Amino acid sequence: VVFTIAIACFFLFAKHAVFSITAILQYILAVLAVTSVFRIAAYLYIKRLPQATAQKSIIVGYSPLIQQLKEAVGNKQQILGFFSDVPVLESKGNINTALAYARTNEVDAIYCSLAKVKPSQIDKLVAYAAQSGTSLKFIPDTGDALPKSLKIDYFEGFPLLQKQKTPLHDPIARLIKRIFDIIFSLLVIVFVLSWLTPLLALFIKLESKGPVFFKQGRPGIDETEFMCFKFRSMGVNRNSEAMAVKNDMRVTKVGRFLRKTSLDELPQFINVLFGDMSVVGPRPQIWFHNNDYKQRIHKFTERLYVKPGITGLAQVSGYRGEINTDAEMQNRIRYDVFYIDNWSMLLDIRIIIQTVVNIFMGEEKAY
Repeated sequence: VVFTIAIACFFLFAKHAVFSITAILQYILAVLAVTSVFRIAAYLYIKRLPQATAQKSIIVGYSPLIQQLKEAVGNKQQILGFFSDVPVLESKGNINTALAYARTNEVDAIYCSLAKVKPSQIDKLVAYAAQSGTSLKFIPDTGDALPKSLKIDYFEGFPLLQKQKTPLHDPIARLIKRIFDIIFSLLVIVFVLSWLTPLLALFIKLESKGPVFFKQGRPGIDETEFMCFKFRSMGVNRNSEAMAVKNDMRVTKVGRFLRKTSLDELPQFINVLFGDMSVVGPRPQIWFHNNDYKQRIHKFTERLYVKPGITGLAQVSGYRGEINTDAEMQNRIRYDVFYIDNWSMLLDIRIIIQTVVNIFMGEEKAY
């Protein structure tokens, strides 16, 4: 697939090239065939390997999360029992008897709940594990006290649990997304905006006086303000902070077409090229709504962890345009937060494709 995309990109930009379609197709088919044979052979080989003997394990400290752990590792390891100071049905004794049981039954692994074990008991477990070579694994089941998106960091050799805001805080992920943004925005600017801008500028100017582009300061990543560009779709007015509503008298005839087809958003690819926005991300709100909703809507500020986008998961899921209730905004934020927490390049591509489909199919709230 990568080779096919590379070849397509090469011939898109190459002015003169001599190539053989037959040879390229033969190569692609040959690679697919060899890869398929290799993967099938590897799969059959792995299936015939002898299964490793299941490890014998015990769990020290009972909590609701422990039951999930038992279900997760139960198929691969033999859970001999629980040890807890709190009486539970499957308990084989209190935590102080766990080490004696582990020694007698030659336990291979001990799972320890940090929330249910005292520091003195942890010291004994660590000492036993170091002496016997038993694998000791701690479960950070601290409930809602700690966020789920944690990573281990070190400061002067001291281990720290640190909240990782989003997958896009990884430098490699940011670089990949930025490279994609630059390439995609350049393609749109060169092949679409270069000829469409003069044409739309003519229609905009013929219908109403005022600038071709509408510029407005909006909060970007970490609430850093940037100037967001759009084709002007309204007559010049003093109420630009108000969100457009259905049958809005401020919207011009040309502007109504631009909004219906989302062509008014195209100049934002210049923002993408400058690095203020991304092709895909949470849509930038105006300052008034940003300051209002962040006081009332749960997780609203999390959408500011990443660059705002021209399109986003909320927009292709039906939550674009006018917001009438807090519930609608909460649903939009829910999609934005899901996108931020589960970002991938494949998700970006799917959102872009769905955006194009929605433009041609038409959207109810595109006004």
